[in-house]
Amino acid sequence: MASPPGPGPELTPAFQPILDISSGLIAGFEALARWRGSTPDRALEDPALAPHMLMRSAEALSDWRRETGRADLFANVNLTAFDLIAPELPVLIEELVRGFDLGPGQLRIEITEQAAISDLDAALEAVAIVKQAGVGLILDDFGTGHSSFAWLADLPADGLKIDHELTARLGQPRADTIMEAITLLAARLGMTATAEGVETREAVKPLRALGFQYVQGFAFGRPMTTSDAAAYLKA
Repeated sequence: MASPPGPGPELTPAFQPILDISSGLIAGFEALARWRGSTPDRALEDPALAPHMLMRSAEALSDWRRETGRADLFANVNLTAFDLIAPELPVLIEELVRGFDLGPGQLRIEITEQAAISDLDAALEAVAIVKQAGVGLILDDFGTGHSSFAWLADLPADGLKIDHELTARLGQPRADTIMEAITLLAARLGMTATAEGVETREAVKPLRALGFQYVQGFAFGRPMTTSDAAAYLKA
């Protein structure tokens, strides 16, 4: 499979672990763009970035399956509004899912509400197409900004991620009530809930009690290379 145009040779994708609270195992990773040295100007706006990260993530999933025997892992890739409605995106995703023999939902895209509502009709159409290709959809940074119930009603998402600013307030009665309400709503809609920015393993038990299925943060591993992630999975 030919590689899409890359955003530069200095880009090295890094993968941060996401822990399944019930099993205590790493369930997947979030793919993060990292550059050696300083980040180039406007690098995050490069239209080649999303295709590059999607391909590197698909390759990583294939590598991890070969190295560890794990065919259940997932990788989340962040997309902007521009990325989401790019006409070539569905074709690329179909090629990656088929070319790397990925299962449904192994490759997942993360979008924020800001990205989705910049052109909601176009976003809904794009989401429907890419989900048919076999990817999952995660709503990122939920609970901050202008997160709305209408957003949840419109987008056929598979999960949502609570922003670290809300997770940091764990233990505060009002914050706990809000997080529990969000996870209950997610469960009723058939969605999973992930808490981001978890800094201590002691936070897992109360987060599980609030209804979270997944946790992500430095307590479970910092962003790492594909090979380091494979070693981490086998440790």
